[in-house]
Amino acid sequence: MIQQNLNQRAGSEVDWLTIGIYFFLMTWGWLNIFAAVYDPELPQSIFDLNLNSGKQLLWIGTAIFLFGFIMLIDYRFWESFAYYIYGAIILLLIGVLIFGKVVAGSKSWIQIGSFALQPSEFAKFATALSISLYLSSSFVKLENIKSLMTVGLIIVAPALLILAQNDTGSTLVFGSLVLVLFREGMNPLPLVIGIVCIILFVLALLFNKFILIVVLGIVTTLIIVLFKEIRRRIGFITLAFISYLISVSYTHLTLPTNREV
Repeated sequence: MIQQNLNQRAGSEVDWLTIGIYFFLMTWGWLNIFAAVYDPELPQSIFDLNLNSGKQLLWIGTAIFLFGFIMLIDYRFWESFAYYIYGAIILLLIGVLIFGKVVAGSKSWIQIGSFALQPSEFAKFATALSISLYLSSSFVKLENIKSLMTVGLIIVAPALLILAQNDTGSTLVFGSLVLVLFREGMNPLPLVIGIVCIILFVLALLFNKFILIVVLGIVTTLIIVLFKEIRRRIGFITLAFISYLISVSYTHLTLPTNREV
């Protein structure tokens, strides 16, 4: 009876919604890989191991196996070794910069005989594990600047090491980990500011900056009138946005003609 209650409790603590979204996105991506090379005039199967979709299916099966294996391990194991795993991966990332092998312009692989290992992939798992353990601590409050800087360091440390390997794609993945912090109670203002900066960047390339500044001023005035309690903060943020708009620029590159070459 006690064991049954423990099993029910463990099952109720699993975030099945997130797991369901993960499997949906994984399946959707697999179907799109096949759709990208699909030719109705050729006999093709999504399970063909000669196609990228078939190879991806092998990785999907591996991921599902590892998912089940990890779920069977007692969570106290991860609590005990999370920081040790994170530390070991950090050392591996440093080792890549010294002993790594360059593949496609990225020095992110460690060659061990005929086997190649990319520590940046394990760094994603180790970082997420460390963040989970840190955020589960009772003394952590994301409203506290010390807690915020600590969790930020956990994310930034491996990201910078991977960026130094010239692996920008893997580095960008670590930016998504910031979204976890908003779910845990961090002020959403930095996320809003980041989204607005992206929108302003695109608009500044498409429209006249003076018009955008006028529109921004009008929007700011309306916000001040409607929400007086944030009057001081919104004024400072608007000035920062205007400065950002003025700084946005691009350079048009002219490719040399055959005669110039």
